[in-house]
Amino acid sequence: MTTLDIGKAFSQYPRGRYRTDSGYSAERFRQYFLVPRLKELKGDEKLTIILDTTRGLSSAFLKEAFCGTVRHGHFTKKELMSKIVFSCPTDRAFAFYGERVFKYLEGM
Repeated sequence: MTTLDIGKAFSQYPRGRYRTDSGYSAERFRQYFLVPRLKELKGDEKLTIILDTTRGLSSAFLKEAFCGTVRHGHFTKKELMSKIVFSCPTDRAFAFYGERVFKYLEGM
């Protein structure tokens, strides 16, 4: 299983929707971290995304990073939902963010 640890690979303080908002924006995360890792997956392989190494994730960041992946045509909603798994090994409270992503995707 392939892993993407947001706090270690990207930033402990991801914020903003667009690159004009922050150097650690969702747009930058999606373009340079999330989509490339998803495209490397083979067959039924999943990308485990570790959430609890950040200091929190805004709804704007989550929507742009994950729903933006669908909006920009990288994957269909169904494909994306089948390829990602969220993990919070040290703080289960962060599971809320993963649940929110799936709700945002379902609502698209």
